[in-house]
Amino acid sequence: MEPVKPAVRNGKQDQQFSEEEARDLQWFTNLEQAFPGIYQRIRDLISEYAHEIHPDLDGAGYVLLVQIRHRAPIRAAQLVDYVNIDKSAISRQVRLLFDLKLIDRTADPNDSRAYLLVPTPEGVRLVDQLQVARLRRFQAVFPNLAGVFKSLFTPHDTEDDEASKAR
Repeated sequence: MEPVKPAVRNGKQDQQFSEEEARDLQWFTNLEQAFPGIYQRIRDLISEYAHEIHPDLDGAGYVLLVQIRHRAPIRAAQLVDYVNIDKSAISRQVRLLFDLKLIDRTADPNDSRAYLLVPTPEGVRLVDQLQVARLRRFQAVFPNLAGVFKSLFTPHDTEDDEASKAR
């Protein structure tokens, strides 16, 4: 793949960059141009993961199931904030997950009109089993990258956290 040059108008670069800035801008421009392909690959993977859980489950349902698995008990309305899917789509997916016996509904003790979503034991088992298998595969294929992602997504104690724990 040939690198793409920074924006040029009338034969001139928009701005003057040092050599280091130009190199950084080049790799970053290439990264941004790869986003559509990365996005499509992620969507494809999520769809594959969904079908590993159940053939009738689609990507949106899988994303909700994982959120419910790790955030339960949770209201359906709260899922909107986490997954950026409209309420009607969440309602359809929740109904499907319920029909597939992957989640249950329980009464919300704080609001008699609402209910909380929780995974069933089977929902927990399937999500956990597949996540562990994918983690092992990822660690085997990308051992160095696995460490990078682990450091990025593992909460780290800060001095403020340490001070508040000491109180």
